[in-house]
Amino acid sequence: MRLALAKGYAVLERGGSALDAVTAAVSAMEDDENFNAGRGAVFNAHGNIEMEASIMTSRPPPTTDTTFSQDEKEASTLRSSAAMGDAAVLPLPSQSIPPHRRCMSATLLRHARNPIQLVRALYLNPTQVPHPYLSSSEAEVLGFKLHGSRPAPLSYFWTRRRWLEHRRGLGLSDDLPYLAEHQQEVDISSLRADSERERHHEFPPPSYSEQTPSLYRSSDTQSYKRSSFESSGSSAGPETPSMSVHDDASLREHQPRSSIETDEDDFDPASLPQGTVGAVALDSHGTVACATSTGGKRNKMQGRIGDTPTPGAGFWAEEWAQRDVSMRKLD
Repeated sequence: MRLALAKGYAVLERGGSALDAVTAAVSAMEDDENFNAGRGAVFNAHGNIEMEASIMTSRPPPTTDTTFSQDEKEASTLRSSAAMGDAAVLPLPSQSIPPHRRCMSATLLRHARNPIQLVRALYLNPTQVPHPYLSSSEAEVLGFKLHGSRPAPLSYFWTRRRWLEHRRGLGLSDDLPYLAEHQQEVDISSLRADSERERHHEFPPPSYSEQTPSLYRSSDTQSYKRSSFESSGSSAGPETPSMSVHDDASLREHQPRSSIETDEDDFDPASLPQGTVGAVALDSHGTVACATSTGGKRNKMQGRIGDTPTPGAGFWAEEWAQRDVSMRKLD
């Protein structure tokens, strides 16, 4: 958390925008597997990753063509690059952004290393992306093309902690499979092909069975029952930090007692709730920006869209002029 604050503040300290500050802060948390975002995203009921992210600003940032000199453009790019560390460089917008365009959301992302950077790139390119909400492979193809985020193989998002939460939430054994397809590099051409298939409705409808497809193994003795799925807290609803940590009864039964009840001297900060992440910033120009990123609810239905990327439900950034009001004392 301190690293995220430092990254965001570094952008503001150097005169950067609130938009870049929240992107830097959220990117730092996406890189930390302890949070339910980016690398630490939770698995859905089918054992897949489906991430969501959003960004909003109280007013669009100025373009490079009309406001900044060449030196200022280069300085801004360096500021963003330094604040983001080894992540993608965040250049100033080169397109004129309409005043009414204030937010961007993306959902059902599977290969974006930093979903928030991908969403930022989509927001800053209204010509290629005129809509404020995109999903699935189409959003990723456009985001990668616009250098919004580096693609990552599925293995990057696989963490032991999240996999155990996923298995135990479904009442299954603690198998730790490492599927071969998770090790494959991301093929952008295949994402484009998937996008075309989605556009022409060539994907078969999902098949619901007693056993989730990605978890089927001959050694499994327990069947995946819908009742256990419902009792694990997987119905649709707003995400809360407690949804993504070891806090339900079924999960605690599998943990050693020492990892649940510890002395104050042995307190581990990692035991605190760590779920959906977000950031809010106010820059020197008076612009407010916010950003959110999440893996959603653990063991959610495939294709579920949560409140995190939904304007007015999961995020909002606004500014207004405040007038002084004289208060008269009432006797």
